Order: sequence, then C-alpha cells, then structure tokens
Amino acid sequence: MCTNMQINELIQQLDRETMGHCVGMQNMAVDLENYFNYEGHILSTAALLCDVGKLYLSSYLLEKQDILTEFEKSLINNHPYYSYEIIKDYDIDENIKSLVLYHHNHSSYKNIDNLPSYNDNLEKLYTTLELVDAYQGLIEYRTYRTSHCTPYDAYKILVRENCHNQDVLDYIKDNYIY
Repeated sequence: MCTNMQINELIQQLDRETMGHCVGMQNMAVDLENYFNYEGHILSTAALLCDVGKLYLSSYLLEKQDILTEFEKSLINNHPYYSYEIIKDYDIDENIKSLVLYHHNHSSYKNIDNLPSYNDNLEKLYTTLELVDAYQGLIEYRTYRTSHCTPYDAYKILVRENCHNQDVLDYIKDNYIY
C-alpha cells in the first residue's frame, strides 16, 4: 500500500503555489467527505494528488507573470494526464487514479488505451473534485492574474458557469461564504 509518507514526499516536490493549492483542495475535500458521509478518503486523497503532474511542467510556465498563450494553456491543461502517469504504479485505490485523471473531465482521455476508463459510478465524485479545484483556484493567488476572487465571487462564478453539482455548490454557499 502507498503510505502517507510516500504521498507527502511527492507533494513536497511541488512548487509552493501548487502544493498550497493541493493542500487547500484536500482540506475542503475532507470537509465534504465528512458532510456527505463519503467513505475511504478517496476524494481527499485524489484532491491532494490531482495536480502532482505539474512536476512535469517548467517553473517558467508555472511562475509566468503574463497571460498564458494557448499553447501554454494546453500544456497546463494536460496536468491530469501527467498526474496520472506519476501515480499509476502507486499502490492506491484505482478510483483515486481515475479521479485524478478525470478531475477536469477531459473526455479526450476516455478512449486512450492503457488509461483507466471513465467510471460513471464516480460521476458525483468527479464533479465534486472539479468544483473543489475550480473554487480553490479562484480564491487563490495566481502569478498570471492580478487578483484572486473573494469566496462569494468564486461561488457566483461557479453558479454562473452552471456547474452540475448543486449539493456541493450549496455546501460551498453555506460553509465558505462569509
């Protein structure tokens, strides 16, 4: 079994911003696991690991101060695949690996040989992790933008973008908006 120490060693290799994002996502995911009575810490472990693929990206790209080009965005958008590649041989639950790979719901990964299939039984967890990631990303500092959102503004953006997990949106509104 993959130990917490192995996961922590992996997370410690991340740049400060990404590591903070992963830990913030994990904390929120633990809250959601407790609230919705999810078992096994699958969501929170996937939240901690879903961005480790950014280890494959250059510090220039991760720390760029300017607006990202379309090519640079495409590199960053492939981090779920890179994350999966890093953890695929870890002795962790296959559902965690699937959540990591599909945490941005990239349908382009769904028909690639040797990748786990998109698991329809995990749909609620996929959308939960996607919302946690989006919310955390909106409220956190990013080098490529001038400001971050307030929790309320982040919530309104997620509602406006018609995110498809109303239970999680309601939880964010009730527990993170102040």
